[in-house]
Amino acid sequence: AIGTVFAIMFGFNGIEGKARNQRGAFELESSLFMASAMSYILSLFGTLQVFIPEKTALVREISSGFYSVASYFAARTLVEFPQDIVVPILYALVTKAVLGFTMDLTHWALIQILMQNAGKSVGFLLAA
Repeated sequence: AIGTVFAIMFGFNGIEGKARNQRGAFELESSLFMASAMSYILSLFGTLQVFIPEKTALVREISSGFYSVASYFAARTLVEFPQDIVVPILYALVTKAVLGFTMDLTHWALIQILMQNAGKSVGFLLAA
């Protein structure tokens, strides 16, 4: 939900970027950068907010032998996989529609999926 709000906000920032001059190109490029960076940052902070409180229970359960680290992350990855694909695609749809740029939607969605997963990975690294 918050990602959609940011996507629309960056779209309105880049609305003047549809002009065919240097300033319009700069505004469109800055909006694309901010849209990609926001996908990364939202994923990073989302992971930090969830994983840090979970960490103490996770350490206690792993040390008690309930499950291994590999099984925890495999289960977490499997459960979050649909969200990790659908949310960036929706974000890409909104930003592409609002900004009106000509990149293929498949490539833009793939960039957003990679940015979100990179942010999530850095979140796990910082929380560990």
